[in-house]
Amino acid sequence: MDGSANFQHGSPLFGITIALVSNETTIGGLIYLPISDELFTAMRGEGAYLNGTPISVSQTASLEAAIAHLGDLGKGGNPQIIAERLKHLSTLALHTRRIRMIGSAAMDLAYVACGRADLLVNHATTPWDIEAGKLLLLEAGGKASTKQLHNKQALSIYSNNIIHQAVDELLTSL
Repeated sequence: MDGSANFQHGSPLFGITIALVSNETTIGGLIYLPISDELFTAMRGEGAYLNGTPISVSQTASLEAAIAHLGDLGKGGNPQIIAERLKHLSTLALHTRRIRMIGSAAMDLAYVACGRADLLVNHATTPWDIEAGKLLLLEAGGKASTKQLHNKQALSIYSNNIIHQAVDELLTSL
């Protein structure tokens, strides 16, 4: 389950996520969102689907028109890490149409994959939260990249592919 803190607090913003991984390659994945009774599925090389209907990422062509999702700012309470992530938040707020913070990477990735959002900036690297959604995004025509920042923290960008380079340049220049 991804979005466990939401679930524990009675919020319906969580998802069940399962990835099939073989030899360190994700070959299948599903995300089920109980709140909307939506099942997102993908198999490597076979596309991405929502309740059996093919999906694709948005065609938003500019960062200024983009709806951005942002992962949690931090769990451990490290003030330096939270300050870094707040820089990402404020920079995105200045350069995108809107920002959303749902609290479930699986839900965020499903939304980018089907065009409900244009990008996700995330710092989490736990494969059980990410892998199914990452495959879903890639099979829907999106792009994913992860970089190590100077503070040794990971910065992952998941996008519709069109705006990926602009987001990457914007955030890695901080």
